[in-house]
Order: sequence, then C-alpha cells, then structure tokens
Amino acid sequence: MPFARFAEGRMAVNPGSVGMPYGRAGAHGALLGPGVQPRVTDCDIDAAIAHVTEDSGFPGAAA
Repeated sequence: MPFARFAEGRMAVNPGSVGMPYGRAGAHGALLGPGVQPRVTDCDIDAAIAHVTEDSGFPGAAA
C-alpha cells in the first residue's frame, strides 16, 4: 500500500508497485524532490487483456 509519513524523525516512503498495484490499476510510484508527489500511470485493463489474448501466442492466454 503506498504511503509517505514520518517515522522516528525520518520520512518513510513506499511509492507502491508497478507490477502489483494496490487499489486502482496502473503503475504506482513517487517523485521525490522537496516533498513527495505520488504518481499513477493509468492502465486500460480491457486493452491489455485483449492484447495478451490476441497477440501473445501463449496457449490458453484467454483463460
């Protein structure tokens, strides 16, 4: 689960995951600079499923 908070006087940041997102689909990350800016790159799940099903060549991809 993505978070940014202070712990024992230090900033602790877990920006999330690209491959196993928590919550909405997409690549989760954070831009660090002064402060923390959470970022999410949207993902069209239906288009990704169609691509894998039609173009992957893996047997049983539709399952």
